[in-house]
Amino acid sequence: MNYCNNCGEKLMEGNSFCLSCGQRVKPSRTNQTSPPAGNFPAKKMSKKKKVGLGIALIAMLLLVTGYIVISDYYSATNLVERYKDAVKEKDANALADLFVFDGEEAAINEQDAAAYLSLIDRYPENHEEVLDELEAQLDTVKSKEDEMWDALLGEDDFFIEIVEQDRFLLFKQSFLSIEPIYLTFYTDYKGTEVLYADKEIFTSDEDAQSYEYGPLIPGIYAFTARYKTGEADLTTTNETELWRKTDYEMGFNLDAEMVTFETVTPQPQQANLFINDKKTEINPFEEAYGPVVLDGSTTAVVEAEFPWGTMVSEPIPLTDPSMNVEFVFSSEMEAAFAQLIADFNYSYLEAYKNQGSGTLENAVPELEEELLGWFTQDIKEGYTYRLQFLSMEMQKGVTLESNGAYAAKVLVKEESISEIFETEVGPEEEPVEPIALYYKIIYHEGGWLVGDLQFVAYNEENFTDTMPILSETEVAEFSVPKEEPEASETADEESEASESVSDSAPQDTVVAFRIAYENALNTVDFSVAEDYLDFDSHAYHELKKYIETDVIDAFNFNFTLNEPLDVEMTSDGARVWMREQFIFTHDGERTDYDREKLYHLRLDDAGNYKIWKIDILDTVRD
Repeated sequence: MNYCNNCGEKLMEGNSFCLSCGQRVKPSRTNQTSPPAGNFPAKKMSKKKKVGLGIALIAMLLLVTGYIVISDYYSATNLVERYKDAVKEKDANALADLFVFDGEEAAINEQDAAAYLSLIDRYPENHEEVLDELEAQLDTVKSKEDEMWDALLGEDDFFIEIVEQDRFLLFKQSFLSIEPIYLTFYTDYKGTEVLYADKEIFTSDEDAQSYEYGPLIPGIYAFTARYKTGEADLTTTNETELWRKTDYEMGFNLDAEMVTFETVTPQPQQANLFINDKKTEINPFEEAYGPVVLDGSTTAVVEAEFPWGTMVSEPIPLTDPSMNVEFVFSSEMEAAFAQLIADFNYSYLEAYKNQGSGTLENAVPELEEELLGWFTQDIKEGYTYRLQFLSMEMQKGVTLESNGAYAAKVLVKEESISEIFETEVGPEEEPVEPIALYYKIIYHEGGWLVGDLQFVAYNEENFTDTMPILSETEVAEFSVPKEEPEASETADEESEASESVSDSAPQDTVVAFRIAYENALNTVDFSVAEDYLDFDSHAYHELKKYIETDVIDAFNFNFTLNEPLDVEMTSDGARVWMREQFIFTHDGERTDYDREKLYHLRLDDAGNYKIWKIDILDTVRD
């Protein structure tokens, strides 16, 4: 048997080439029956086998290298460094990948990691303790089994613990383990939605319901409760700090109540309710609105129809289950009121000048009768009456009120000259001081009329935003001549006056007034002395203004002498000269007064003396 010199394979008889390697067969001198011992050349590897072997070696190298790299990346030491980097960069997404729950399969999301970052940002000193704990754990990283035994034995109570978990390719991965925290919510109303990070957690399907939410990691969380009604969304947000596994609770008290609306005026024909500038389908005087949180954050406005047109209320912050609605007249209506009052006073001047003859414009019949009747009741012979309006303006912001019907109270500042003096003597020049009056205007038979006038204490602060009514008018004046009686009549009058003096003693009236006036000053109550004064007279308004404007509780008046000096009877009353002494004390400072005064008195229809004017003749102050 011959063998190939190239590859050592057997050669077939008669072949010129080796069937194994293709080498040309050379003729042999001798017949060889066995391969040459120990002298065959090595069998060559094919190129294909060489490539396959190289790939296998590279793969093995990459696998070992990758295992080493991955094992290092997921090591405890690298975990702590990655934690520090995530906190420093405030990377909530990267931080979430480092955490796992102890005993829970739930994943930790980016929102929870952001809540954790907020907590350690608020309490940096606590975070330093966390870092110290992590550094201490690097030398003793424990498996889950070790952690279980530590928990059973009560060993090592870390805020965050480093744990290892098996992963594919036999390597272990380190995580930061945190005990899960659960939070229980309490809601008041059925249909309340609870949201976290703008996502709904749950919606209550009954009143006074509780719901447990979790698992969560330590952090600062803000949860929102929203209760939707047909007209508004009631929302409240609560913040809480979660630290360790314990019982956390959060109640959402929306304090939502039904609100009813009332008005002092007769109910309008139609009304609409606006909530935060949005129109509702509610008539507030027929049905309640709500439920709503009564913290003032919700504002109501009522628009109503009245016989004279539409009125709108002032904005009403909802703070109480029962709210009062106050309607404010428009600027156009206020201008109409100003013209109405002006026309009323122009007609009054005309009637004044004509001693009560004529009519009063824009006045109810009862008021017209009362004012015009003054000219027939109190007009005295020998006196001149003078009236002039210097200016008149009204405070804006007039509101609708009720006087048994629709009404408005217009506060008016008036500067005028009103004088009553003996024609033979002439007027006394006195400074003009403003007075304040309420014009009570009522809606009467389809129109607005002046129903009443009321003097009030003047306060300049009440007239911050005004509208003019009228400016300086002409002077309205008339004099009543004094008729000279016949001799017999004069004797009879003097006899009657003498009897009157002896019977009613006008000086006693003045002394009684002084006693009442002392009490009125010390109690700051004008009504105590009011009955001794002639209504609507100079003395009446002067003393009323003084007590209600200038006198305060800190003042003290002590009247020590009220001595009548002389009495003179007149055709309509009397004059009484008085000497008066009193002590005035304020803030511990005492002033003694000694005065002489002249009191002018009139007899009223009932025969009683009334003081209508007081002249100060002399004053000594000590």
